[in-house]
Amino acid sequence: YDVNVNPGDGCECFYASAKDLPDGVDQDCDGVDGEVGNAVFVAKNGDDLGPGTQSAPLLTINAAAQKAQADGKRDVYVATGVYATSVALVEGVSIYGGYSSDFKIREVLLYETVIMGAAPSPLLPGAVNAVGIKSTATVLDGFTIFGADNDTPGGSSYGLYVRDCDDHLGIRNCRVY
Repeated sequence: YDVNVNPGDGCECFYASAKDLPDGVDQDCDGVDGEVGNAVFVAKNGDDLGPGTQSAPLLTINAAAQKAQADGKRDVYVATGVYATSVALVEGVSIYGGYSSDFKIREVLLYETVIMGAAPSPLLPGAVNAVGIKSTATVLDGFTIFGADNDTPGGSSYGLYVRDCDDHLGIRNCRVY
């Protein structure tokens, strides 16, 4: 498949499938590992008031997950960078890190995507929080996660807080500290 209608420049792709889950291979030849039309994009230069597209990404992971759910989209693709916030997973919305800033390459070690958890709260005790995911596949893939320091004597610190979930929740290629 000639991606950019120039057969001599090497920008060709072997079309394998219309369904393209982020796995290291652009199966649908849209220039992104994943499905451009089925995703909301996040980058450090984004704006949460924007459309969340590849060329106009959102700024925060939580805003993107909410937008994906509201728009009926399956995925959130997050560009390299440090995101200083706690994240609440939304059932049915998978979140993938490790993208280059233009989203054309996904390599989780080269384009490290970090979630630095905020101070724990009753609603978000961990840096990443998954509660009640039991009916629709939800994946967290490709992140380095740091739980916030809890200075409270006897207090806990959670990098990844999971409660009341079953095998519909998938956590892959993540390092949790």
